[in-house]
Amino acid sequence: MKKRKGFLTKKVFFRFLFQFIIFLLLPVIFALNLFLTSAQLAKQSCIDSSLISLRHVRDEFDNYINALDQIATQLMFEPKLNKVATIRKPQYGSRQVYYIQEFGEELKAKMSPSAQVDTNFVLLLKNASAAYYRDNVVFDLEFYYDKFLNYHDYTYQEWLDIVFGNSHPFFIPESRVLYEGVNISAMTYVFPIVTGYGGKKALLFIIKSTKIEELCKENDEKISRNIFITDSDGNILFGISGSVVDYDLFDVVSGIDGGENEGFYFDTVDNGKYMIVYARSRYNDLIFTEIIPQSVAMSKVNNIKQMTCYMVALYFLIGIVSAVSFAKRNSEPFNELAGKLKPFLQKLNGMPDEKTNSDELEYIRNGVDYLKNTVQQTYYELKDIFLERLFNGSFNNLEDLKQAGEKLNLSMDGSFYCVAVMELLFSETWEENIKRKAVQNIYEEISRSLPDFVLGVNLRKFRINFLFTLQSNNKESMDNIMNFVLKVKSSIQRDGRVNAACGIGLVVPSLTDVQFSYEQAIFTLNNVAKKSLKIIQYGDLPDSTLENIFYYPIEMEHKLINSTKAGDIEKVRLLLDIIYKENIVKRKLTQRVGNLLVGNLQSTLLKICADGSVPSEYSQKIKRLNINMPQPVVMDEIINAFIGICEVYSSKKANQKISLSKKIIDFVHENYNNPMLGVPMIAEEFNFSDSYFSQLFKECTGQKFSTYLEKYRIEKAKELIRENRYDLEKIATMVGYNSGNTFRRAFKRVEGISPSDYKQNLFCKKNMEQNIIESTSF
Repeated sequence: MKKRKGFLTKKVFFRFLFQFIIFLLLPVIFALNLFLTSAQLAKQSCIDSSLISLRHVRDEFDNYINALDQIATQLMFEPKLNKVATIRKPQYGSRQVYYIQEFGEELKAKMSPSAQVDTNFVLLLKNASAAYYRDNVVFDLEFYYDKFLNYHDYTYQEWLDIVFGNSHPFFIPESRVLYEGVNISAMTYVFPIVTGYGGKKALLFIIKSTKIEELCKENDEKISRNIFITDSDGNILFGISGSVVDYDLFDVVSGIDGGENEGFYFDTVDNGKYMIVYARSRYNDLIFTEIIPQSVAMSKVNNIKQMTCYMVALYFLIGIVSAVSFAKRNSEPFNELAGKLKPFLQKLNGMPDEKTNSDELEYIRNGVDYLKNTVQQTYYELKDIFLERLFNGSFNNLEDLKQAGEKLNLSMDGSFYCVAVMELLFSETWEENIKRKAVQNIYEEISRSLPDFVLGVNLRKFRINFLFTLQSNNKESMDNIMNFVLKVKSSIQRDGRVNAACGIGLVVPSLTDVQFSYEQAIFTLNNVAKKSLKIIQYGDLPDSTLENIFYYPIEMEHKLINSTKAGDIEKVRLLLDIIYKENIVKRKLTQRVGNLLVGNLQSTLLKICADGSVPSEYSQKIKRLNINMPQPVVMDEIINAFIGICEVYSSKKANQKISLSKKIIDFVHENYNNPMLGVPMIAEEFNFSDSYFSQLFKECTGQKFSTYLEKYRIEKAKELIRENRYDLEKIATMVGYNSGNTFRRAFKRVEGISPSDYKQNLFCKKNMEQNIIESTSF
């Protein structure tokens, strides 16, 4: 049993948990989509940022080289250049020395660093074997190379072949160079001069590596980038390595799209992932390449990814905890409900608990269906009881009757009412159980299609009772009733084996009078309709029939006994008046039939006296009654006997009420300071229903219980205020109120002013009286 209960609990719990987790996945999917979009945007942002940065390096370098080209172009068209280029080692003091000096001064001016160019250059004349730089000239290129350049990676002859071996500007890769007596790292830009005469000429621009590094900087940032300048074949001309990156391991040229001036691609080298960004020079074949570790390039993406992972993990953690909490909290009512429905399901299935369905939802569904059917059946039973009480006149007053009808959702707004009683008649050969089954089927078929003017219908053995509600008492209304009853009878007689007879009572103006219409319908059915197998109205009975039948239905006797014992003198008078009018005034009974009526009434009186509550003198007087006297006289004696006995019961009931009301009042006075004191508490104390206690208390005191309790509490509060020992909040608690606000509202409702104003007025009055006394004594 415990194992199965645990299984049910877990199953419900995990169902809720699964649903909550599925619900949690929706924002996770949304977050994932948001992450992918953000990551893509961040990735593109990183790529664009790297391209912009590299584009800046390229543009700065191109601008710098353009400035060098302008210098070279100006020198290319210098008129004295061709003449100087033909001078070989001149004699001291000759005119050639003058030309050389004059040319040197002009060259010196061009070599002076400008705002854009701070790189000095060297003019090389191959045929003259001369090198011009600043204000110096050396007429021996090999000597100049050895003493003033001395490339670390080239011999003089290799260097000479490289410098004068091209007719277009080109770059010598970065190398160690002896520059102004200092060994530095520099890249050389060679600009061949192909115009004029005098042999091969070339300009060498020694670009220090530090200068190129400055061009690669942005906003004076420290160099921590991997930037490489290569030619179109991928040969490195210059490189900056902010991290340990071996350019030779990257096949940059094959990765570059030949049709694009700039772009990027990703590559994996030695298990490391890199992003390669490239941009082509706009003026030459140089390629600027930056190699960025993917972790650095995609730092924003990684940050977003990391943050998203943290948030999703946190969300899942909180979500799982919440889901477990919600699942547990939501599954508890199901498990509790399943436990409460267990007895009903056992009853429904007719088997032990361990054999019932193990699916808790099916378990609950079956139980709820059972409860639904039970409630529906209970509703029909309550409606049946309501109609039975209505027909028997068991309601004390019209207000109670309407309240009971409203609780059953019955429309009680009719102006007139009428009752019809139809009895189904079978052949004597039918067995009892077959009869009952047939009656039940007919009753259910009739109940499914009732017109609006049928307020209710119930079944009593072989009789079907109809209660009609009418808006007016006229022929049309009665015709509607007759047509309906005829239609019902025709449907019953369809197979020819069942017949029916029906009696219809008179139309009455109030629900409290429905009992009389019912009794008339019963009287008509039993005495006339069953014999003729017809539908007959009480008002259509002939006088000859009424003379030989006295009116005293068994239902009337029950009402008379109950009303007498209840001490309800008014109702007893009403019932006896109906009996008198129906039998003495209307029927004019024969002596024999009248004696039978008196005998029945004597029997009713003796039944009432039999419980010992009535003095014996009443029963003796009833037995001595002379029934041979005239009927009106005998009926008067009978009526006086009923009234006398009713008064005995009424007096006894009044004494009981007085005693009971005193006990109730004493209980209230003892417990008025209990905030829980109310109708349910007192009704439980005295074993009453809430409604009966409320009605009894009002009968005894003339006011509602809530009104009496409120007034009593306020009187006690006024006493405490006069004592002037407690504040108002304390007094509210002492007289049974949970809060000061509730107490203040109740006080103002009873006294017309707030408790604080009452207290102030009270003590102002006392002060005034004290002042008057003091002034008088003075």
